[in-house]
Amino acid sequence: MLGAFRQLMQAFNESVDVKFEDTQQKAAKVWGAIFKDENWLEAVMNSKSRGHFCHPALIGYNVMKLYNAYQGRVFLVLAIRDDAGEHTEISELLRSLKPHEYNERTGEVHINGTNITIGLENNSDIIRINRPQMLFNTRYSQLETAALYYSKNTPTKINDDSIGGILKKNRPLIVFKRRRASSLHDSENRIFVSKAV
Repeated sequence: MLGAFRQLMQAFNESVDVKFEDTQQKAAKVWGAIFKDENWLEAVMNSKSRGHFCHPALIGYNVMKLYNAYQGRVFLVLAIRDDAGEHTEISELLRSLKPHEYNERTGEVHINGTNITIGLENNSDIIRINRPQMLFNTRYSQLETAALYYSKNTPTKINDDSIGGILKKNRPLIVFKRRRASSLHDSENRIFVSKAV
């Protein structure tokens, strides 16, 4: 009986190790599909912005699909909370990406040889993009999106309680529930998506 229990525990421990490895590999593949190496990401992670650590995040519901090896078209936003402006130099970021085409007008990058398009933002409280609907999914009449933080191995689902709304010309176009909710960066700010003009 004790031998069977030991075998069961060993099998459980091995499956937990494999699952942890799988999540690490999946997250690494997502970031590796976009960045040449980890140098820029590590520099951002090791810096502080007004006393807070910067956390690069890929935002958009499609991050869940990309995480699970989806090969179709994917649109995400790369956001970092960089209030001090240490990492706002776009040329530095662009040099760290895999070969790509950059559209300066829209602020979007298409990674060559993939179906991945990334909107670039350095302030994740308000994300300015031309097609904000590309970041969301609707499930049971509720909006949802997701974020994959560079410091984590699995995407974080974000439900409509944490989505502030959509702005147009800096005025609310759609505002979701006004109760307090945590944002992507665990502050009291709500996430707003703004249609770029």
